[in-house]
Amino acid sequence: RVFGEHEITVSRSPSLDDFSRALRTAAGEAEGLLLLYFAGHGAIPSAGDELFLQMRNASVVAGGHAVFPGAEMFTTVLTVLATSPARRIVVILDCCFAGNAAWLWETFRDKRRVLLLMSVQANHRTDAGDPRTPTPFTEELLRLLDTDEEAWFQDLADRQRERMAAAGHRTVRGEPWEPQSRTE
Repeated sequence: RVFGEHEITVSRSPSLDDFSRALRTAAGEAEGLLLLYFAGHGAIPSAGDELFLQMRNASVVAGGHAVFPGAEMFTTVLTVLATSPARRIVVILDCCFAGNAAWLWETFRDKRRVLLLMSVQANHRTDAGDPRTPTPFTEELLRLLDTDEEAWFQDLADRQRERMAAAGHRTVRGEPWEPQSRTE
């Protein structure tokens, strides 16, 4: 067991304000390991220059450059996490376009402390599956973690890719569903 019950905050379908408040609180209180697990909707503008994590109250406003009120830019999430005194920060994104976070991580100054696991490659949408069950990505990850063995990040990421490929999971485009990871 890595976290005690008092060290876990669950935010089911939060508003942007609730998400931002919970993120700042968790970042400020974390000491050893800070884990952010986001399972929800991800969106990218037409230019594809940012990943937005959509909250309960998010909407899409079309125009010359699409924007997403009620969503949080992943760049902002990384900036808040960087303020944490935590020694290691693990971010797991289970959403469409999760792989688009990779280039944002690449330009992040504090990436030695931040490990990033993304459910799918850049510019791909995924099918969340049955709403009463975990997404296929989360389901495979839970199976990997349901052991008494130590889980090292890169080994876990590699095994997750293997499991998703072996199960034949596909993106909405019909291409192989390939989780991505970044570490330094």
